[in-house]
Amino acid sequence: MRGGEDSITTSAGIVLPAGAQQRAGISLMSVHAVQTALRVAEIVCEAAGSTALYAASSFDRRRRDLMTIAGHLVGQRRAFETAGQFLFGEEVPTFI
Repeated sequence: MRGGEDSITTSAGIVLPAGAQQRAGISLMSVHAVQTALRVAEIVCEAAGSTALYAASSFDRRRRDLMTIAGHLVGQRRAFETAGQFLFGEEVPTFI
């Protein structure tokens, strides 16, 4: 998704209006999706056993990719705090 000040464009090219509340909701959804995917990757790697430990393993590669995404703002749990502050009417940074 890409967005300007007053709209969000989905990957399908659909333009949606984007107020701050919608942007906060998208922020919450993004963090939830990344954190859930990371948990799933850990479960899959555990089920794969020692095969998943090797750098050449596709399991390890995807787990590391998810960990990288989770380390960026879109995946960090602290984004929950910022979105929550907005939804409860507190002042928040303008990037939401």
